[in-house]
Amino acid sequence: MENLLSKIELRSHLKKLRSSLQADRREEASSALLFQLLPKLDPFKSVLSFASFSDEIDTALINLYLARSGKLALPRISGDSLEFFMVSNPHGHLIPNAFGLLEPNPKFCRKIEPCYLDSILVPALGFDHRNHRLGYGGGFYDRFLKFIPEIQTIGIGFKEQLIPLIPSHDFDIPLEKVYLF
Repeated sequence: MENLLSKIELRSHLKKLRSSLQADRREEASSALLFQLLPKLDPFKSVLSFASFSDEIDTALINLYLARSGKLALPRISGDSLEFFMVSNPHGHLIPNAFGLLEPNPKFCRKIEPCYLDSILVPALGFDHRNHRLGYGGGFYDRFLKFIPEIQTIGIGFKEQLIPLIPSHDFDIPLEKVYLF
């Protein structure tokens, strides 16, 4: 129970910290995300990204570039798991779900199996030096990554999201890389 409480408190702290970032700091990080990370994604045929929500680092530009190169996949929540779709037009082919998150519209986007994904950009509230992440508490990414260990996992966010230690459990899967901007 102690870890659960500390994760709840940590989530609250990290949400406040992320929401306090100024607009110019956010723009600087989003630009760095595009120019520093995009070349590292070149070798991959498909990249599962995410449509930024609320105060997350802005993935709009990197998603646009990935879409133009035919590499962009985005998740869609289905019950307690994720489905994956190739997205060619991130501005016109996404619709909000019940939580307000933008997801691929199945009318315009082609559903794919997880085995077609080469790399995944993983969102989080916080990261530590061991490449553990603190997500939002739904467990969607951990459940997915447990069964697809060969996918290159990359956590992305703001430098301010790095903290000394994230409480973890046996079922928490560390990321292969973390890039903070």
